[in-house]
Amino acid sequence: MALDSVNWKLKISVVVVAFLPTVLLAQRTAPLKLWYNQPAANWNEALPIGNGRLAAMVFGTPATERIELNEKTVWADGPNNNAKPDVFPIVQQTELSS
Repeated sequence: MALDSVNWKLKISVVVVAFLPTVLLAQRTAPLKLWYNQPAANWNEALPIGNGRLAAMVFGTPATERIELNEKTVWADGPNNNAKPDVFPIVQQTELSS
């Protein structure tokens, strides 16, 4: 049993040592940047940002950037249904004022 434990640790060590230079080299040579030649034209080309509860899709030009927000409780259903029938006029007013 002790020999199996030593063999397992030896195998893991060999794999780590074999791949460590590759990982370190990749981190040095590949900057962590996203670069695009043109802005996203629509939602399907947008960049998603968020944490799983609150999210957004960002697209458009820098002069007219568009951000579409999404929040988890908006889509709640069943006993926690957050759909309010009287909110539509408020949303329309908000959209028209921007």
